[in-house]
This record gives sequence, structure tokens and C-alpha cells, in this order.
Amino acid sequence: SFGGAVSYAATDKLLLHTPSLLSASASLPSLTRYGHVNQRKSDPLLISCHAYSNSGYDRPRVPMMKDLHSVEEVIVTAYEHLDVMSRSNIGALWTRIVQLISQRQPRQRGESNVGEISFEDMEYMLYTIFDDTTDGIEECNVRELTTIILGMAKVVKKLQQQGNRRGEDSSRVILRRLLLNKEKKPNRDLLKFLANASMKSLDQFDARSLSNLAYAYALIGYVPEFDDGSDLFDIVAMKAGIGKEFNEQDISNMVWAYATVSKPHTDLFEAMGDQVVASRHLNEFKPQALSNIVWAYATAGINHPELFEKVANHIVKSDHLNQFKPQNLSNTVWAYATAGINHPELFEKVANHIVKSDHLNQFNPQNLSNTVWAYATAGINHPKMFEKMANHIVKSESLHQFKPQELSNTVWAYATAGINHPKLFEKMANHIVQSDSLDRFNPQDLSSTVWAYATVQVSHPKLFQKVTKAAAQRNEECNSQDVANLLWAYATMGIIDKQLFESFVPT
Repeated sequence: SFGGAVSYAATDKLLLHTPSLLSASASLPSLTRYGHVNQRKSDPLLISCHAYSNSGYDRPRVPMMKDLHSVEEVIVTAYEHLDVMSRSNIGALWTRIVQLISQRQPRQRGESNVGEISFEDMEYMLYTIFDDTTDGIEECNVRELTTIILGMAKVVKKLQQQGNRRGEDSSRVILRRLLLNKEKKPNRDLLKFLANASMKSLDQFDARSLSNLAYAYALIGYVPEFDDGSDLFDIVAMKAGIGKEFNEQDISNMVWAYATVSKPHTDLFEAMGDQVVASRHLNEFKPQALSNIVWAYATAGINHPELFEKVANHIVKSDHLNQFKPQNLSNTVWAYATAGINHPELFEKVANHIVKSDHLNQFNPQNLSNTVWAYATAGINHPKMFEKMANHIVKSESLHQFKPQELSNTVWAYATAGINHPKLFEKMANHIVQSDSLDRFNPQDLSSTVWAYATVQVSHPKLFQKVTKAAAQRNEECNSQDVANLLWAYATMGIIDKQLFESFVPT
């Protein structure tokens, strides 16, 4: 199998074991079905790589990867042209796979230039391309290297997000075997190999390459560690502070990466923040970049008042917020509330924009929950916004997409803001009661939920009964705050629950 089947040779190249289909009895890919390739059966491993070496044909021009319309087409085309593909072409290949892998593969005639491909042929071709990618890593310049690493990391992320799907295309199955292990985690042998290759040329990395490298590893949640006790993020942080000028996207990617892997390098964050503050204006910063930056500082717990002030003032002065997606809006106000930065004008601007929106269909449960949580946490009450959000949730067909934390945070926010919306609280309670179990609710979710209902004095006996059973089963996991909120809520509602009190109050 491919998963984890890697070893290191003295040449420090990544070697993969020969796949089973290359046994003496295995048949070779019939590439004449997919393109005109002169097969050399005496050297099966180099069918594609040297197909044109002595054939008399002119070396073909490598097709533009962006013009190919399916993962299969990219793989077949790359396999046929592998001997003439540059490292830049290889990087473009992985970038194009990322763009296509989340799309449904073309099945109708005319949408793809390749016919049906057997699993064995696809396996052979992808394996050969993968081997060529890793064997040629030392030939890459820094831009080509980071393009390949970022492309592979994005493929890993897509595969993890999609999970195993019934009847998925063979290319996805094989990519999963190559890039993930049996636990569906990133193939660390491969990623460590690529990290080591990066370290050898790190002095040549410009700002864009450094930020892309950090972003790639943060995207898949892997921090490669080295023999001297340092890790990739430690070393990149040091290099980033040596006379490098980062543009707006580089800054956003860099601080997002470090916050995501919980590596709050103070000097790095200070330097990135200073570059933002030093900018004459922030018009070059896209909404997602701005929201990611303040999200990163809040998540990392890095205080940079001038940065938060400049970003907020820029947003407030904008003519409108139509370019801000719901996630950008929710992440921004979440960041200011989390960081404890008081900027009423920013919250007012965002709330007014939400109220004026035709509908909130583009807000997912996390966007809704984080937004109302942020306003409640910041102590900023905007009744019209709270009303609009609640009405939207009430009109939803179901709340199955809401995670337990999103449910509890939402009712907590309304209670904290002192807003009783009976239909919202009724819908939330009914959904929780109808759930098969509350196993996915942690103690804080449980205690915050009943605390909210007690605070706004909304009675829902079935909800409190359901929470009693779940909390009693998790009593050893509850901290003192959880216990206090639970007992206070039941006492405030006048509910004497013997099972609950016996679970938490020693006799």
C-alpha cells in the first residue's frame, strides 16, 4: 500500500516502495487509449519519462494545466509529458488538482479529453508523477518548491474535508493513499521530507515564499520538528524578521498560520502589525485579509492596539461593507470582542450592514453564533440586529447544522444581552430535546444553555430534564464554573432535581 510506505535513502530523497501492480505479471498502462505515447516495454518505469527521448518525435509543448477540466485529464496529460515538464509545470499540476478536486468529475461526452481509465492505470500514472515530484524537489527554486508544498497541502485539506465518499473517483482514492495515512492524517514522512528540503534553501526565500510555506503547514495542522529542538515555524519566524517586506496577503497568511498552529511569536506579530500600521491606507487589503489579521491577533492573544485601531477605522470609513462575506464580518467582530478592544463605531457599522441585508441565507451557523456572541461579549446591544438574526434562525427548517457550541453560544448571547426572543428560545430548546443524545455537548455547553434559559426566565421543563441526565453522566468533567452555572440555573427556575443535586452537591 502507499499509505506511509516511505523510506529515506542516503541521498535524502523520498523513496516509495514499488506498487504491487508493477510485479512481473502486472500489465502496464495502455496509454494509447489516452494519447500518443511511444511505450518502451523494456523499461516500464520510464514509459512516460523517456517516451520521446529516442522516438524521433519533436518534444511536445506541455499543455497549460489551467486548460484541463478534470483531475483525470491533468494526470494523464502530465504523465504523457513528464519527461519535458519543468519544476514550474509540476507546481502548476498540483495547483490545478487543488482547483479541480472539489468539483464533480466530468462524465458527459465532450467534457473531458480522456476516456475511462482503469484503477490500475490511474494508480501507475499518479504514482509515477508523485515520484517525479519528490525526486525533483532539489531542482526547484524557492517559488517552485513552495508552490508544490502549498498545492499538496491544499489537496490534503480537501481530501480531509471531503472524507471517504462512496463511489469516489479512483484519482481521489489514490491521492488519499499517497498523501494521508490510515488515520486520515497528513503523511508526515512526506511533509517532513519537504520541510527538510525547504530548510536547505531558506536563505533564498522571499516574503511571499516564507508566508506560503508557513500557511501550507498551518493549513494541515502540522509543525515539523528538527533534531536541534527547533521547528519550521521557529525558523521561518526568525527569517521573516530579516529585512523582508510583506504585502497585504503575505501578512494575512503569515499571522493566520502562526495563530492556527498556536505559535504566537511575539516579535513576528509585532513586526507584521507594525507593517500594517505603517501603511498609508488599507485599500490594498481585501476584506478577508483584514478579518484574518485581526482574528489571528485575537486568537494568538497578541495585543497590538494600533493595529486594531487602524483596521477598525478603515472599516468604519468604508462606504459600504458589501465586499465583506459573512465570515469576514463575524470573524472581525469576534476578534475585537475576544481581544477586549472597545470600538463601538465598528460594531455599529457591521450591525447596520447586517440589518440592511436582504436576507441572511449566506450566514452559516458559526457566522450567526459568533456574531451575536461577539456583541454580547463586547457589551454592545443592537436590538435590530439581534431581532433579525433570531428571526432568521426561527425561520430555518431545522437546526441540525448547528453544533452544540453554536447552540449554547447563541442562547447565551441573547441572555447576556438581555434579549428574550421567545420563538428563538423555544426552537432551540425543542431541537435539543429532540436530539437522540447530548453526548456532543461538553459541560460548558450544557451549563451555558440552562444558564441562558434561567437568565431570561424561559421555562422549558423537558430541556432541563434532558440536561440533567447528560450533566449527571459528565459530572467528573465539570469544572467549578460549570457546576455553579448548572445549580444556579435550576435553583433560579425553581426546579428541584434530586439527581442533579446529588451528582454535584456532596452529602
